Amino acid sequence: MTAIKEFVLITGMTGAGRGTAAKVLEKIGYYVIDNLPPEMLSDAVAMIQKSEDIGKLAVVVDAMSRHFFGGLVKQLELLRKAGVNAQVLHLKAAD
Repeated sequence: MTAIKEFVLITGMTGAGRGTAAKVLEKIGYYVIDNLPPEMLSDAVAMIQKSEDIGKLAVVVDAMSRHFFGGLVKQLELLRKAGVNAQVLHLKAAD
């Protein structure tokens, strides 16, 4: 199993540039998962860790997915306990 060397969680409000940030990270070698429900985060990371060639992962999570967003903190804690630390990129935009 390959350890993820870099893990970025992209979130923020609609229109803040989450998609643009994801495209930039993809261009510099990240494997990008877009619009993942937060409660699926640890399963997605576990699946990626089984890959032989993915060392950099970026996941886009919609901050407005109210029903699912509450589980994000729990998922990040589970990942941290498993030795996977996320850098969170929270994007904001003026109305």
